[in-house]
Amino acid sequence: MYLLRGLRLSLWGLCALGVAPGALAFDIEVRVEGVDGELRANVESLLTIRQAARQGESRPHVLQRLHKRAKEDIEQALQPFGYYAPVVRSTLDLDEGAATAEYRIEPGPRTRIRRVNIEVRGGGEDDPELQGALEKLPLRADQPLLHSDYRQAKERLIQIAFARGYFDVGYETAQIRVHRDDRYADIVLVLSTGPRYEVGEIRIDQDELDDAVIRRYLPIASGDPFSPDALLDTQFQLMELGYFSRVDVSPERDEAEEARMPIRIEPRYLPSQRYAAGIGFGTDTGARVSLESDFRHINRRGHSIESDIRVSQRGADVGGSYNIPLGSIPGESLSFSTRYEREEFEDGDSESYIIGASLARQPGDWKRRTYLEYSTERFSVGDLRRTTNLLVPGVSFERKEFDNEVFPRNGWSVFLDTHGAAEPALSSTTFAQSRVALRGILPLDAKSRLLGRFEYGASFVDSFDRLPLSERFYAGGDRSVRGYAFRSLGEFDDEGNVIGGEYLTTMSVEVDRLIWGNWGAAAFLDAGGAGNTAFPEVSRGVGLGLRYRSPVGAVRVDLAHPLDKDRLVRLHIGIGISL
Repeated sequence: MYLLRGLRLSLWGLCALGVAPGALAFDIEVRVEGVDGELRANVESLLTIRQAARQGESRPHVLQRLHKRAKEDIEQALQPFGYYAPVVRSTLDLDEGAATAEYRIEPGPRTRIRRVNIEVRGGGEDDPELQGALEKLPLRADQPLLHSDYRQAKERLIQIAFARGYFDVGYETAQIRVHRDDRYADIVLVLSTGPRYEVGEIRIDQDELDDAVIRRYLPIASGDPFSPDALLDTQFQLMELGYFSRVDVSPERDEAEEARMPIRIEPRYLPSQRYAAGIGFGTDTGARVSLESDFRHINRRGHSIESDIRVSQRGADVGGSYNIPLGSIPGESLSFSTRYEREEFEDGDSESYIIGASLARQPGDWKRRTYLEYSTERFSVGDLRRTTNLLVPGVSFERKEFDNEVFPRNGWSVFLDTHGAAEPALSSTTFAQSRVALRGILPLDAKSRLLGRFEYGASFVDSFDRLPLSERFYAGGDRSVRGYAFRSLGEFDDEGNVIGGEYLTTMSVEVDRLIWGNWGAAAFLDAGGAGNTAFPEVSRGVGLGLRYRSPVGAVRVDLAHPLDKDRLVRLHIGIGISL
């Protein structure tokens, strides 16, 4: 009898020391009832007995201690939602080898907001942005108290004040005053902004370009109200110049005096020269090779030289340009160019020498290019052989809006061009020509897109025979009407040669979808034609395609069936950006 009593005491001693034998360990189940949704999730995340059970805790004395603490855990979990007086009924059953902890919760009446008092003091007291932000804060009298709304309101006010240049911002008072017995709360926020900072001295740490060249592109100036967003705009604007691999724009907080913040700009230059070579294949061009060079800044004024050589089975294109940056918007420039082009068509060929000058500007959202080109072109089509000289003035407008430059899912683009020539002005013929091209992309779901394009062109010419091939309209090819050879659609001469047309209409609708990784498929319908009537007869093609998302754009492999010919399918291969 004394032996049994001693053994029993030893077992209880082991339990007290946390070294209970396996027979006294429990598998515990924790049940929460009476609340759902966010309330239940928060209760379960804060119940320490539930956390302990998940970690394998099974000692009885530990479970009993955590069970006693559960009411405090539940109260803490419900307070952020405005429940300050819950009723909790709890039980803990310890059975042989198993335990159940059950908590039945009645949240009780919810605390509501009685008054909201939010003030802005200091330099931001009369700031319209800050005052307007007060109207949009998620805190209203008589709505349920949510601590998350309170935290969001506090953070939002600080963010707006900082973005407006108030760097000494902080709260004099930030309180939720809860009256538990009456079930209401008063919120008091008093924000002290201090003075609004201005942009001080702007320092540019570089020595390759004249500072004046960089400064004319800055969207900020000394004396402007300070704004972190303006610093980001400055960074993006300078990166668009094409000179830099990185631009750091940072406030010198330690050197700020009398609410004036010095700004330091540290650009990191790209190599002054760039060379690139490539090989490829396109259905319209055949095999091709290319060489490119770019002298990004040949002097301290930021002038640049670009050149490229592109040779394919069906032609060649060699050219270069000297570019002088102008204005205060990246991309605005005066350019002088020269070019040699040779191209083989379905039933003809042309060879051109071109010199020109162009002025690129961006008034508002539209890019405008005004140009003047002089060209000599020798061309043949059928039995016609001719040489023409043209002095061509023109202007083009372009605008693009899309969400991604390489793989857009939503966006559109518009291109407009008008140019012409007149015989009295160093030209062999008189003509005027206009063209408009529209493209758009819409998302259908997370992996699918709808792509559409439409193009229309019109020429007004004294003698079509004297219009060089480079100024005639053709349809057919990878980026026109798939299913038909490159520039195979147009008017025919008496011998059946395709000689182009004065007018052009093309359109396309395509749906593509990612299927696995970067691989996808597409289905499309194309239509278009070229002729000497305002609305040429169109040819149609349908097909299926394979797509691969490469770093430089989508690789497209299409099998297209021409609906207006007996040919079964035609292969089209291309690569590039959709817009």
